[in-house]
Amino acid sequence: MKKNGPIFLWGMPGVGKSSLGKKIAKLLQYNWIDLDLYLENKHNCTIAEMVAQNGSEYFRKAEQDCLLELIQLKHTVVSCGGGTPIYFDNAKTMLESGICIYLNAELSFINSRLTQSKQERFMFNTNETENFLTLTEKLYLERKPIYELAPIHIKVPLTEISQIILELKKSFEQA
Repeated sequence: MKKNGPIFLWGMPGVGKSSLGKKIAKLLQYNWIDLDLYLENKHNCTIAEMVAQNGSEYFRKAEQDCLLELIQLKHTVVSCGGGTPIYFDNAKTMLESGICIYLNAELSFINSRLTQSKQERFMFNTNETENFLTLTEKLYLERKPIYELAPIHIKVPLTEISQIILELKKSFEQA
């Protein structure tokens, strides 16, 4: 963990990595980058379009390439895609390059957020609620051990954003 590297936010889709990332960056007076948006802007298409046209392996490699561009940044909060730490050696790379935070939420909270979201998510390509819930639980159980490698775990939903800032300050002091 490098305390002067980026702060990487990990967690399942729907836990609030982007919205919390913006708030953390503002409070710390850091820059904020959403890795998914960065990737989409760089490739001039949505992730769903990229996956449909080139496949998920192409997308994951493009995602890794973008991550490798961002690990050199300082004073930056990076809201990662839900799968970013899972593929290749991305988790190890982020753990060595900056501070990783796992935004941990109960499956019921995640399901609630995702079913209300209008955002297109290629990995949940189903209109059936039962299949959607099964897919979400499967992803959650598969990804959780990797997410838990992050040295800082923050339970969401939060009552106050100051809770995150206190955790970050503690981690800066310990690093």
